[in-house]
Amino acid sequence: LIFRSDQYRFRDKDDGDTFANFIHDGAVELYYDNVKKVETTANGLKLPDSTRIDFGDSLDLKIYHHGGNSIIDTDTGDLILRSDADDVKILAEDGIVLRDNDDSTNFINCINGGAVELYHNGSKKFETTSSGGTLTGSLTVTDDIYLSDANVAYFGTNNDMRIYHSGTH
Repeated sequence: LIFRSDQYRFRDKDDGDTFANFIHDGAVELYYDNVKKVETTANGLKLPDSTRIDFGDSLDLKIYHHGGNSIIDTDTGDLILRSDADDVKILAEDGIVLRDNDDSTNFINCINGGAVELYHNGSKKFETTSSGGTLTGSLTVTDDIYLSDANVAYFGTNNDMRIYHSGTH
């Protein structure tokens, strides 16, 4: 069965609701309850804001965008990003924050052009600085600590005690 036309529209029997449009040399549009949900373009598929793609029999994985945020949401198992070929990169114009599920407790905060902060139970314990790093709390060492020649370990509020090795003394 061959149809020849520049456009095909599939509508209900009362001609009130559109199901699909097939446009010659152009888009394919799919509708739900007379609202366009999917459109093909020269770049691939186009979905309007607040349209969600659901995966799995129980709709366990959802991908969607609503106005200001883009979301990948899973309700079961782990969400795994894997690359057997090369790096996995997370690129952001601002910062990168790893937080708990209810978005209330930081794990890691990467500030663009600045510090990387590590947290334990929501409390900042370590951060990188322009001169090195700052540790809050105590440090338990279960192995050796190595300092190169002429590097100094300072102790006391005013650096009253110093331990170092000059390379010969």
